[in-house]
Amino acid sequence: HDFARAYGSLCWNLAKVIRQKDLPRIYTMFTPTQRTSPGQQKPKLQNLTSSEPIVSAADASYKPNEGPVNSRIPLLDFNRTRDEVMGEILRAPQRRMDNVVTALHEALARVHLAATV
Repeated sequence: HDFARAYGSLCWNLAKVIRQKDLPRIYTMFTPTQRTSPGQQKPKLQNLTSSEPIVSAADASYKPNEGPVNSRIPLLDFNRTRDEVMGEILRAPQRRMDNVVTALHEALARVHLAATV
């Protein structure tokens, strides 16, 4: 119920500020956590560049890319979405370099045009 209201509110507000007919894709996902016993400290999150899951594989209720086994919610699609977003986040430096090279190429083309005119 709360998820649907938050999603609807997000779509409504995006429609007000984005002047396009279609809204951009909204990634629905979750952050996996490790279950802790009362009194046990919560584990620290790992670095984003780590290929290991944030939840310890030693946790018997967790299988990488499947989510908790005893969950009533099918989490496989959520995990696929999360993996896709994480992949794009990790590719950001590569995309940035590509954008820098493209901008340099365009600037040099403009300089060449100005020099020949």
